[in-house]
Amino acid sequence: MVRVDPVVHARAALAAELAGKSLAGWTEEKLREAATRAIEAT
Repeated sequence: MVRVDPVVHARAALAAELAGKSLAGWTEEKLREAATRAIEAT
């Protein structure tokens, strides 16, 4: 579980909805992308 500011949560939920994904699925995708970029940048 990750705790985020309510405004961030609302914006992420909207982004997920616009992408046609669940919030959990959208979050997993974005976290995976960010982690991959961070690892590849080192």
